Amino acid sequence: MSTLSGHKHSKEGRILDGLVVKGVNEEASFSFPPAFKNEMIPNTKGEVATPTMVKAHRHVAHLAQHLNDIDATVPVLIFSGRDAGDALSTKQYGKHVPYSHHTALGWWVQCAPLQSVDQACNSKRYVQM
Repeated sequence: MSTLSGHKHSKEGRILDGLVVKGVNEEASFSFPPAFKNEMIPNTKGEVATPTMVKAHRHVAHLAQHLNDIDATVPVLIFSGRDAGDALSTKQYGKHVPYSHHTALGWWVQCAPLQSVDQACNSKRYVQM
């Protein structure tokens, strides 16, 4: 298995076929391509914005209602890739960082990749293009 960042790993696992995914608060469901099943899925909950974090930014605060609080008891089970098709479609909101995106699977907030989303969204150490 190879990642976009060039990391390569050899692991045994199974191929999961027929996976259908739906966002928690979304209507549509999507058939995913065959997926590699293993225990290597990274837990990146620390990089997920919460409604409280989003409310701190006036230009996207009204979108906080669409985000869920993080449930520490729920495991990370899926790591989707670029082959997820229409499930990755997105509409962007906001004119500067942090941007909010509504994807077919739900909402997410894009900030600079620092130690935590809260730090990233409140930091001046990001690049605007």
